[in-house]
Amino acid sequence: MKEAIRYTATWCGPCRTYAKYWDRVVETRNDWTFRVIDVDADPESAAKHKIMSIPTTVLIKDGEVVAKHVSVMTEKEINEKLDYWS
Repeated sequence: MKEAIRYTATWCGPCRTYAKYWDRVVETRNDWTFRVIDVDADPESAAKHKIMSIPTTVLIKDGEVVAKHVSVMTEKEINEKLDYWS
């Protein structure tokens, strides 16, 4: 199982920018499960993955965190990371 999690918050400007790239990727890929977690609504999940800044993307493959990226990524960059870990 492959899961991509985007940590975000409603008050975060860069998170809103990142959301448009993320959403395009989600629409075009079915080989990953995608989740969006608001750090204010789910602080336990954020603490579990040691989220210190947002936006942060965490990639999990077979139950293990394989990559963590802090900051906005473009659609191309997201796809490259997903392809690398596929």
